[in-house]
Formats: sequence, C-alpha cells, structure tokens
Amino acid sequence: MSDPLPEFDRNLALSADRTILAREQVYGSWVRTGLTSLAAAVGARTLYATVVPAWLAVATGVLLALFSAFCFLAAVWREMSPAFEDLHPSQRRLPPSMLIVINGSLTLVAGAAAVGILIAR
Repeated sequence: MSDPLPEFDRNLALSADRTILAREQVYGSWVRTGLTSLAAAVGARTLYATVVPAWLAVATGVLLALFSAFCFLAAVWREMSPAFEDLHPSQRRLPPSMLIVINGSLTLVAGAAAVGILIAR
C-alpha cells in the first residue's frame, strides 16, 4: 500500500498556492479600487464644478481622494496581515518592502491630489 503522506503534502502545497493567489487578487482589487477612486476624484472636481455648487464638487473630490488613500493603505494591511503566515514554508509572497514603497507612493499621490483639489481654483 502506498504512503498517503506525499499526496497530502502535494494537496497542502496546492491549497497554499491557491491561498497566496487569492490574497494577491484581493490586493490587486484594493489597488484597482484606489486608482479608480483617485481618477474619479479628479473627474468629480472637474466635471461637477459646472453642475453643482463649487463646495460640493470640492468636497466630493477630496472625499474620493481620501478614500483612495484608504484603499492603498488597506491593501498593504490586508496583504501583510499575519493570518496566513504559517501556510507552507516554500510559498513565496510579495515582498513587504515592495508593497510599502509602491502603496506608500500611491498614498502620497492621493494626498497630493486631495490637497490640490482643495486649494485649486
């Protein structure tokens, strides 16, 4: 009779792969949502200025830019959470330094957009 342990190890490794891929997909979703809300912030300020009062267009743009920054920070927080640290030792994940640099710069861009929307005339 064959040993069931190698099959178990293979299934464990495959499930860990699926978990890592799912986490990366969720990370991508957070970043995509942040980029979309950042674009909507700039568009809201530009397009709403002629339709609604100026303060409402500015408030909408700033709120969307701040939501964008939240999405970028939440992406890093979710990806680096220790909930799945003990998956399979051979599984490779996105490097935390890369996540912090990329999402940190996107958060700075979102903050700059919020300030720009707020002070632009």
